[in-house]
Formats: sequence, structure tokens, C-alpha cells
Amino acid sequence: MTPSGGQWYEIGQSMDTTRLVGYLRSLVRELPQVADRVRELGGGSVRRHPQEKDG
Repeated sequence: MTPSGGQWYEIGQSMDTTRLVGYLRSLVRELPQVADRVRELGGGSVRRHPQEKDG
């Protein structure tokens, strides 16, 4: 795991994709919880979620 919370997988011609596919599946499983949290932060609306402004 990286300091940002991500993971690195070496991509190559003869790689075993088992760990990579497992990681991608875990991201897909987490998506509904993340969306619910964003909706909650936005008061029930993703559009109302505060967005960072540049500058």
C-alpha cells in the first residue's frame, strides 16, 4: 500500500492477475458505501456536496 492508500501492481506479459482482479473487485464492492457517504455529506444530494475550488 502506498502512503495515499493506493496499491501498485507490476503489469507485464506473464503476470498473475489474481491479486489485481481481487483489488479491483474490492473497489467495486466499496463503491456503494462511498456513494452513500458522499450523499450523506451533501445532505441527501450528491450535487450539494461541497466541491473544492481552484485558487
